[in-house]
Amino acid sequence: MNNVIVRRVGSEDISQVIPGIVNVFRDDEVVPWHRYETCLAWVTKRVQRGFYMTIACDDDKIIGYSEWSAIRLTDKVYLEYSA
Repeated sequence: MNNVIVRRVGSEDISQVIPGIVNVFRDDEVVPWHRYETCLAWVTKRVQRGFYMTIACDDDKIIGYSEWSAIRLTDKVYLEYSA
């Protein structure tokens, strides 16, 4: 893993990254990201809601996925991590 890059996922990336995200979670039947249809639905909805989503890639292979949502409490913004 010498060439790991982490980058943000935008709405224009969704169709390209879904197969890689599904592959990362392929053995975890508890989360919605282990099947193409549910992963596509969840990622699309979260991008539309403004979640900050990232993928980690080793060369061209997606090896990780994470997401955050910003919440405002009083005058401070906090990031919630979810993966």
